[in-house]
Amino acid sequence: MAQISFPSQYAKEHGSKNWTKAELKEKEESEVILDDEQIEPSSFLPEEHHERFHWFVNEFAEMGILNNVDGDALSRYIMADFNYWKVNDVLEQMDVAEEGYSRLSNVQNRFFNQAISLSKELGLTMAARGKLKREKEDETEKEQSPEEKLFGNALGLN
Repeated sequence: MAQISFPSQYAKEHGSKNWTKAELKEKEESEVILDDEQIEPSSFLPEEHHERFHWFVNEFAEMGILNNVDGDALSRYIMADFNYWKVNDVLEQMDVAEEGYSRLSNVQNRFFNQAISLSKELGLTMAARGKLKREKEDETEKEQSPEEKLFGNALGLN
């Protein structure tokens, strides 16, 4: 079973705060490690949306930020986004002065607000992703000269 690392470890490695050893220890002792293998859609999410659900799960797998308790939130996001676009299609066919347009526009606005709120929580917006830091690719795997192999960077060749 795969497990995600402590959020405190993630914060230490990728955050901007300088954590003391005591703060990290206290944080680790109070955290729960969650399983990331069984991220499943909520039972209310229709089958036709499961493919999109799993696409999101796969996209976030590398970051290790989603886990099994996020299935409901991701399912709610998918439904809010789907319903927003469904109402949008109906509104595009209507005239602004038509009866019911304003009421339907309010419904669309509610779906929009739900989707935006959930997308921020799940890291789906540019701003939310900007707060996450990806590990830089290891640059030490480049080809070393025979001198670098013997003496490392002591010669100042890099």
